[in-house]
Amino acid sequence: MAIKVRVLHYTNKGKMISFADAICAKLECKADTIPPAYPCENERLVILGVTCGKEIPNALRLFCQGLNKTRAQNVAIFVDGPKESAVKIQEYISDVGVKNIGEVYYCKGGLPIKFLKNISEEERSGIVNWALNIYNELNQ
Repeated sequence: MAIKVRVLHYTNKGKMISFADAICAKLECKADTIPPAYPCENERLVILGVTCGKEIPNALRLFCQGLNKTRAQNVAIFVDGPKESAVKIQEYISDVGVKNIGEVYYCKGGLPIKFLKNISEEERSGIVNWALNIYNELNQ
C-alpha cells in the first residue's frame, strides 16, 4: 500500500523546483509551494525543498511551526543553503512533535531564476534515490 506523500518547496530557483518535480514524478504526487494552497492533512511523509541563507524566512518558519502530528507524521528536507539553516528548520519541526526522517540532502540550487530548471541526470538520480530510500523506509 502506498503512503501519502506531499512535496513542498520554498525557493525562487528553478533548479530546486525541478528537484521537487523529479521526486514527485517518481513518487506519483504533486509539488506545491510553501505556504501550500491546501494545508497538509494526514500526510505520512512531507518532503520540503528549501532555499535559504543564514536567516530562516518568516513564512517558512511559520509553516514549520504550524505542523503537527495530524498534519504530517514525518518530514524530510533537501536544502540549498547552510547546514545551520537546515538544523534550525529541523528544530522547528521536532519542537511541534513531528519526526525528522532521513539525512538532510544538500544540493546546489543554481541561480535564483525560475525558468532555469535544467538538472543533470546525476543530480536527478541523487535526489530521487534519496527520496525513494526514505519512502521505502516508511513503507515497510
